[in-house]
Amino acid sequence: MQLKKTKVTALDLSTRTGLSVLSSLSGEIVVNKAILIEMSPRIDKYPAKYPLNYIMAVRALVSDISRHIERGSEVVIEETNLGKQRYSQKILEFIHFHMIEKLLEMGCGVSYISTSQWRSSLGVRLSKDDSKNNKTLAKAKRENVDKRELGIAGKITTKHLSVRYVNARFNTTYILKDNDITDSICLGTAFLEGAPLCTGKER
Repeated sequence: MQLKKTKVTALDLSTRTGLSVLSSLSGEIVVNKAILIEMSPRIDKYPAKYPLNYIMAVRALVSDISRHIERGSEVVIEETNLGKQRYSQKILEFIHFHMIEKLLEMGCGVSYISTSQWRSSLGVRLSKDDSKNNKTLAKAKRENVDKRELGIAGKITTKHLSVRYVNARFNTTYILKDNDITDSICLGTAFLEGAPLCTGKER
């Protein structure tokens, strides 16, 4: 597959931001850096009332993230998804807005790719065995059967999929709690392989 760019910083942007830096060398994608950057302290620890505490927390987080991004570099961000909790959605949109302002100030190129698009481009989806596992688990719950008796560890979710994909492709040993990092690696990989970018017109 022909690669679109040679280097990118990928951000799974939230209060727990997965950041990865990937490059293509001789047609092979290499992960140069992969870290988690968490909002610290928590929003409720800031000495200001709402909504100023949100602004203070976002500025601090964006400052932490930007330290790991080279000026003038190419940056791809996972498109926001509609959340169920309005204040979680608000802080997420605040983070995205301030992050883009910072990236433009740094002379970076900024693109977005939707979650569904990077998953589709990389073939990151539930397998037949995953679906069978989840159906068996759902049936066991309805019938009050202990899943351990069936040899089932638990439901396979989208969080498991990026971890599994990255470990298989890059020979890493990430675990489920690292899914923010592996999502960013998948995002950057899809970008380098030419996945379609968001245009702001998608529904």
